[in-house]
Amino acid sequence: MLCAFSSAVAATTVATPEVRGNLIITGSDTLAALVSDWADAFVDVEPGVTIEIQAMGSASAPPALTAGSANLGSMSRQMTRSELDSFFQQRGWLPTAVPIAVDTIAIIVHPDNPLESITLDDLDSIYSANHACSGKAATHWADLGVAPALGALPVERYGRTSISGTYGFFRERALCRGDFAAGVNALPGSAAVVSAVSQIPTAIGYTSMGFITDQVKVLPIVSGRDTSRVQNYDADGSVYPLSRTLWFYLAFDPQQPPPRLECAFLQFIASTRGRELLRDGGFEPVDSLRSKVDGALTLAEICNDDA
Repeated sequence: MLCAFSSAVAATTVATPEVRGNLIITGSDTLAALVSDWADAFVDVEPGVTIEIQAMGSASAPPALTAGSANLGSMSRQMTRSELDSFFQQRGWLPTAVPIAVDTIAIIVHPDNPLESITLDDLDSIYSANHACSGKAATHWADLGVAPALGALPVERYGRTSISGTYGFFRERALCRGDFAAGVNALPGSAAVVSAVSQIPTAIGYTSMGFITDQVKVLPIVSGRDTSRVQNYDADGSVYPLSRTLWFYLAFDPQQPPPRLECAFLQFIASTRGRELLRDGGFEPVDSLRSKVDGALTLAEICNDDA
């Protein structure tokens, strides 16, 4: 089941009766800092609530929701069919998916790198083992048009581990679902990728825009492959091939009243303050870029007056 924030909820400051309880949110590292900011602000207005955040990667959310060890699953991708099937077999219903933000995957290099832009085919040449998109390898900076002395040096590639939703998204969009090359340095968090690239002049990495610092250089992605199938947008509304929707999943039985605690938290993050924190974290609200998520129920339809 899909759920979307309604603009009416998003435009107001949340005002709900006092709620109490423990909220456990498991999943995405990309969302960890933002979820932590939301949690701190929510507890300020709802002191009867405690929130525990377990940021072990998007792949950790479905089993936690299936087992009932988490109230909310945070994911930088949608659940796979096998994950949904496993949940249904265990619980007897499907989880509710809530699109909460739009994120941009940035390509970063060391600030001293002279490269000014990059294409999707370049990324396939750099990161892929089989080059399904580009048909060629790029192992040295000279292969990307960089002059000596940097051009003579090998490209040191940094990315995420396979448990990360960012890993899977980048593999699908940049590598045409090809395999990653064996020499890619897989790091457990977005901040770790930024830190590594900031210290190594020959490095390149991909990471969520929300983790960018002034210690790295962001490379714009220019044309070089058909991106007509891309559905997400850059912050200025233009098509950007490496933007994606980020999600919360709820595990409640749709035949039962919606969970008051989870709904109160969702209503807070859709409020004026919640959206301010989202933008401060480097993300964009879903409904600021797209009027509707196809097939989605509104937050009001999920979290009705009985919640």
